[in-house]
Amino acid sequence: MKKNFVSIIIPAYNAEAYIETSLKSIINQTFKNFEIIVIENGSTDKSLKKIIKLSKIDKRIKVFSIKKKSLSTALNYGIKKSKGEFIARMDADDISHPTRLSDQVNYLNKNKHISILGTNINLIDKDGKFIKKIEYPSSFKKVSEKLEIDSYIAHPTVMMRKNVFNKIGFYRYQLCPAEDYDLWLRALHFFKIENLKKTLLDYRQHNKKMGSTMKLQTFVGASYARELYKIRKNKKIYFDRITFKRLADITDLIKVGVQKKKILK
Repeated sequence: MKKNFVSIIIPAYNAEAYIETSLKSIINQTFKNFEIIVIENGSTDKSLKKIIKLSKIDKRIKVFSIKKKSLSTALNYGIKKSKGEFIARMDADDISHPTRLSDQVNYLNKNKHISILGTNINLIDKDGKFIKKIEYPSSFKKVSEKLEIDSYIAHPTVMMRKNVFNKIGFYRYQLCPAEDYDLWLRALHFFKIENLKKTLLDYRQHNKKMGSTMKLQTFVGASYARELYKIRKNKKIYFDRITFKRLADITDLIKVGVQKKKILK
């Protein structure tokens, strides 16, 4: 693990329309000490071809392809391949502002007690036009209070210390696409989480975004993440084991929702 080295993890699935813009927003950062780990996640378009083309120009881009189509699997694969002290996230259709990495690394270096750091975002449409600015609670006290209600952290903006994963494990595929919210709630037992009071990412909203296509799964996954968190907190156990399968389709959602299976062993 290299000190002050950042590994940016970017899963890519059918992102040919935006992947070049996204990668260039990282390449052109004022902070230069990083690697970009792109996990091509079974695309059927020209995403992989465009990523490989850019990787030949900038050797900091490392490209991997995985057969199992899953966001959480892609993220975990990228983290295991990473060499950085810090893990940063971004989606293949978003845009990081030029000082994003610099601002986050500087803040984490000055605030050793903070382990997970998000930022505010600009919401943009599919064509890159500004929609609105979204601000999140910044202090650990406010973030921790809000996390018990919902995920008040924009996943693609986050930079984390790699030891977070060493302590609590990786993203859990069973709760995808709420795997990030589950991670924050598991981390909350051990680490401090904040959001910078800066807008450092343009978050692209379109109808092919996972949050748009899997709203029901996200809602149920988030509900279970909260339920697990409350059980851990009340029992003071802090680690748990999920016993149900991934909430992948409507039959799974109904089965888990109606039967209320035991979610802890």
